[in-house]
Amino acid sequence: MASPVNFEGTNKIFHKPENMSEEECGSLHVLRTREESIGCACLISCWEFTEKEKEEIAKTGKVWVKVLGEVASPISISGDGFNEVEIHRQLAKEGKTYA
Repeated sequence: MASPVNFEGTNKIFHKPENMSEEECGSLHVLRTREESIGCACLISCWEFTEKEKEEIAKTGKVWVKVLGEVASPISISGDGFNEVEIHRQLAKEGKTYA
């Protein structure tokens, strides 16, 4: 299963629920920002795949997403990151915040 990874620009950490083990759920580092085009809060996370998963993705071109709960918020999946991460880095260098 893909694992969440810390990345430059994170500004919030969601910790696993107390009733779950580290194998079931780890901490999630995110960039908390806004999607200004629609005036909505936005969380960006980075995930790393195992070698076996990379082979399967290369073979099928598919990634499966599992969301716990009964509500599915709109999501985007990117292989090359999101512009918001770079915007946040630049603003941080200037001593400003984006979120």
